[in-house]
Amino acid sequence: MAELSWHLDAIRDLDEIAEFTAAQSPVTASLLTDRISRAVGHLRDYPEMGRVVPEIGDASYREVLFQNYRIVYRYVADGVTVLAVVHGAMDMHRQIENREWDLT
Repeated sequence: MAELSWHLDAIRDLDEIAEFTAAQSPVTASLLTDRISRAVGHLRDYPEMGRVVPEIGDASYREVLFQNYRIVYRYVADGVTVLAVVHGAMDMHRQIENREWDLT
């Protein structure tokens, strides 16, 4: 079982998703963030279940697609770090440039 952690960027993403969704429906916001968290929880047991992020092309950077979101994470040894929860319509190249991920 892999150790699971969240990068600060991903925590902020989830908070922003909740805030945006709550403006329409607080119940939906809570359900959505819970479902995203549960989807991420599966990475403990199946850290390689996601596809390689096409924009990065490094097998340690993977993503799980959940509804309209790309959950980007890095899997190294026995650890999974969730890096971002990004809406699928967003430009991933720009997201990568604007975040503090160590891509080396």
